[in-house]
Amino acid sequence: MMPKILVIDDDAGIRATFESVLSSLGCDVASSSDGEAALTAIKQEAYEVVFVDYQLPRANGLEILSEVKASTRRPRS
Repeated sequence: MMPKILVIDDDAGIRATFESVLSSLGCDVASSSDGEAALTAIKQEAYEVVFVDYQLPRANGLEILSEVKASTRRPRS
């Protein structure tokens, strides 16, 4: 089973690099360019790993990590 990974960064080049490297290793990679979209993705999917930039449009990295932590505690529907 491929690990599901979410890459959150507003720099397109960084996202593309993460996606390319992780996909070549067999990972299932999703990405987001802003905090609000990332929060939506986290609420909809379960990810084994989340790479997150601190300074993002519409939410910062700490807010996102807080949601990741909370999402691991609630059951998925």
